[in-house]
Amino acid sequence: MGEQSRDRAAEAKAAVEPQDLGLPKETYTAKADSFIQVVNTWHVLSTIFPYLLSLLVVVLSAQVAYDGFNHVDELKIMVENLGDVKDVALDLSWKTIGVVFVAVYLYMRIGMPIYLLDFSCWNPPASWRVNHEQIMQMMKAKGCFTQESIDFMARILSNSGTGPATAWPPDIVALLQPGGVSTQSVESAREESETVICDCVEDVLKKTGVKPRDVDILVINCSLFSPTPSLCAIVANKFGFREDVLTFNLSGMGCSASIISVDLAKRLLKARPNSVALVVSTENLTQNLYHGNQRSMLVQNTLFRCGGAAMVLSNRWGDALRARFMLLHTVLTKSINKDGYEAVFECEDDEGNHGV
Repeated sequence: MGEQSRDRAAEAKAAVEPQDLGLPKETYTAKADSFIQVVNTWHVLSTIFPYLLSLLVVVLSAQVAYDGFNHVDELKIMVENLGDVKDVALDLSWKTIGVVFVAVYLYMRIGMPIYLLDFSCWNPPASWRVNHEQIMQMMKAKGCFTQESIDFMARILSNSGTGPATAWPPDIVALLQPGGVSTQSVESAREESETVICDCVEDVLKKTGVKPRDVDILVINCSLFSPTPSLCAIVANKFGFREDVLTFNLSGMGCSASIISVDLAKRLLKARPNSVALVVSTENLTQNLYHGNQRSMLVQNTLFRCGGAAMVLSNRWGDALRARFMLLHTVLTKSINKDGYEAVFECEDDEGNHGV
């Protein structure tokens, strides 16, 4: 079954070419916002501020030591008669107070910084991209939806705000071919996740110049697909991470999982000086199409897509000057009541069809 699913995925990838999909060469364009550029510049400059304060501490400390060395006699006299050397005492006092104040500020205000060195968003191959018409064609090819459900999904899709070239996994794209079959096997799902995650990781490591063996912490979140071996194990094995790398595989946390992953990485970096963390966020579609006709569960068939992102975080002071951003705050709010708990719920409908 594993070999058959790989063959079908390869056939789907080879059969669906960009010209067959009718995709434009450039689907989206983005223009840099001047306000965002100002904010980014300010945060980059703020990363240099600790170095300036540290330099001030060194200068003031050197001045205190120099003045003390050159006024040894006066200091001895000061011990005996402070009133006669009040000028020297006052000069040394304000410099000493300045050193203490800046040192306390650095310790209390800055602490251990967390820097975002760079990030990478997954860019799907053309063979994975489909438009709205092809998505509905795949839904019809499933043969399990009523016409009412097809019409409902078409309305949701037309108002979803998704573009005409979003990514679906090869196992489902295979339905666009005559006689195409979607196996929804674990092997196909694993291949989807491995492709997305490893592409992101490879790209972000290349951007940052971080070697796999330099990574101290690895956090991967995928809400609906949690295989064995884990997604962290797949990445660690493929890229050759160290044996003592800390790995955390998060699942079942929905759309908030990315923030939870960043917060977890931040807490781990706070407790582990001079470390680098790799955070990856993704989702898996191959095994997670809903095959029933309950409206509240049909929404997932039209809103979710293949995708992923990876980021490298560091708490090393030396990375401040090359970092894109500095992490200032993470805020997590959990709704513990019944409504919050059941807001997104994985279950089966009355006919036993699995969905969310």
